[in-house]
Amino acid sequence: MAGGASLPEGLSAVLVEGQGEGQAFAQVRADGSFQFGAVSPGSYRMILRANDSFLFVTQLGASGGKADGRQVEVGSDPVALTLVATETNAEVSGFAQLSGKPAPDVFVVLVPADARAGREALRADQTDSDGSFNLSQVIPGAYTLVAVEEGWTLDWSQPAAMNGYLAKGMKVNVPADAKQMDLKEPVEVQAK
Repeated sequence: MAGGASLPEGLSAVLVEGQGEGQAFAQVRADGSFQFGAVSPGSYRMILRANDSFLFVTQLGASGGKADGRQVEVGSDPVALTLVATETNAEVSGFAQLSGKPAPDVFVVLVPADARAGREALRADQTDSDGSFNLSQVIPGAYTLVAVEEGWTLDWSQPAAMNGYLAKGMKVNVPADAKQMDLKEPVEVQAK
């Protein structure tokens, strides 16, 4: 764990192939070790889960394979992985507005600046009647906050679907030690 923190209880490692198919699971032992059974050659995203929350892999190394960001390329040889992770326990709160007025029932999403961050880095919510939103379990890093009318109908989990909205979004940086971030300025709602 980053900063020498203790491993959370119930931690498991997950290899996810492609768009979410071909998953391999392994329980993480108290000493931090884990082992997957037979894994087919291919490219996988590395995910760590503890109970109902994700941990963010900040560093990934691979001996016998190739690591790039949170991706690992597996061939026919055994691969030894080394990971460093951090908990995703920051909350980002704020308001969405349309023409200077609170915007209820609007889709808001934090889109990571790093396209390799994967779907687990996306955080989405719908604004309340006062235009407020609260995004929980946010992974540290740089984001663009986007608010879109009827945005739930977009394929928002695919980064390319949000590209047209990023230019008018709000830049947000979530530090590694953040617990609660209250955005001072409202995000402007964009038409779908």
